Amino acid sequence: MGKRPLNSNKGFTVIKGGNQNKKLLSNKAMKIIIFSVVSTVLFFIAIRGINTVRDYLTARMLQIEYVDVNSMDEGIYGTGLYIRDEKVIESYGNVELTGKLPQLSRVRKGQSLGKQDGNEVIAPVSGLVLYYTDDYEQISLGTNVEDIAVLDFFNYEEYQVMEVSQNPNSGDKLLKIVNNYHTEIIVRLDVTEAGQLWDLDRVRVKLEAGDNSLVKWVDIKGTATHGDYTYVHLFSDRITDDFIDVRFSNVFFILDTITGIKLPEDAIVSEQGKTGIYSLSRNRVVFREVVPMKEEGGYVWVTGLSEKQGVILNPKIVKIGQRIKF
Repeated sequence: MGKRPLNSNKGFTVIKGGNQNKKLLSNKAMKIIIFSVVSTVLFFIAIRGINTVRDYLTARMLQIEYVDVNSMDEGIYGTGLYIRDEKVIESYGNVELTGKLPQLSRVRKGQSLGKQDGNEVIAPVSGLVLYYTDDYEQISLGTNVEDIAVLDFFNYEEYQVMEVSQNPNSGDKLLKIVNNYHTEIIVRLDVTEAGQLWDLDRVRVKLEAGDNSLVKWVDIKGTATHGDYTYVHLFSDRITDDFIDVRFSNVFFILDTITGIKLPEDAIVSEQGKTGIYSLSRNRVVFREVVPMKEEGGYVWVTGLSEKQGVILNPKIVKIGQRIKF
């Protein structure tokens, strides 16, 4: 048997192109690496985009209010009946008043109010001219609230204002003159609340009639209780002309004044047993403690915040320390 050559390949398989396959493997690895890097970058970009959108929406939903310090009056409401010195002028004949003055004209005693059948109609008193009546003119100043008749004054459900006739008959109501230099107001209060006025001889009230409101100090002339109501007799010589035609109005007795900040009750949070609000400091959510003073119709009056302090009105969507980007 002859010798086998040293370079014999018998029994072996020779793979051609080895360098080319190595290049293919290297390219695939590179693609995988590039794909991974790109995917990672896109992932972080997407996360950043989601966070940016989230921060934007969060900032939009925070509803930050820059608060003001205000005052709120506390007290009790009643219904007031206005009594003044009122003089009704009756018609002299069956003819209209000519050359008459405009409504709410101020006249002095002895001044001409116009002519009727050629005769001058003279003002018997000074005051403002009104061309309607309501049958309450008969109630005189100085009415005693202890008189049981005061109950009949408050049938305001049937209250009617009647304009005077342009073609009056003799004896018809022609006009009236109202002196508002002295105004008395009888206020009907719930008997359970009136006790807060005991021992007061002067009180601040807010008169409310339609679009008109007026805050004045008035004197208390007397009080009396009849059944379920207490009647308080007030006096003032400083009621403005805006109320000259008011017979009934709301009367608010101002017994105390609260100064603070009014916030929606949903803006109030509790942290470690403390009551407060969330605010922003350097774009981060922080907790600021407040002192609640009074709850009123879904709102809370608080102290402890400064003027123009930013308050997050929707605190449930954030947490302390969270960074808010605008």
